[in-house]
Amino acid sequence: FDVSATRVWGAIECVRKLGLERDTPLTFAGPLEDSSLRLRVGRREALSLSARLEGADRPLVMTILVGSGDAGI
Repeated sequence: FDVSATRVWGAIECVRKLGLERDTPLTFAGPLEDSSLRLRVGRREALSLSARLEGADRPLVMTILVGSGDAGI
């Protein structure tokens, strides 16, 4: 649950920091290899990675939003 919630929070933070509308749709777009997945964020796509680091109690989660032909990103 914690990893999933962090993935969603990361995508929402990307939306907020880019100044996109708060009601931008966020949907699951499919799994990738190695605990990674794709999210659709409006017309854009986000890549969410999860990895366990040696010595860390919890996994590291990172979400990156990429544009869809949008040169402004």
